[in-house]
Amino acid sequence: MPSTHASAVTFFATYIPLACFYLPPHPTLPPSIFQPKIVSLIVIPWASLITLSRVWLKYHTWPQVGAGVVYGVVMACIWFQVWYDDIWGIRTLGGALEALLRLSMAWLV
Repeated sequence: MPSTHASAVTFFATYIPLACFYLPPHPTLPPSIFQPKIVSLIVIPWASLITLSRVWLKYHTWPQVGAGVVYGVVMACIWFQVWYDDIWGIRTLGGALEALLRLSMAWLV
């Protein structure tokens, strides 16, 4: 059985750098050409250590961790492409749901 820790961590370690390099930063963040590189230098080693720990702690074998890593990378690439190209209107729907949530929470302010 593939390692779910490896697949989840690898998903984020793949998706986060893709988002940093290809999507515009949040307007509240100061513009920086180093931000994508810094984030990648933090996220990728962090994910690697977590993934390797699954074998070191004897929770999984190398093939199980390898399968989890491949699954995480593939799913992150697919999901990023779906989001980036707005396939099925996912990004548009996300923006509409965020606006609706903001309106519904306005009474809390």
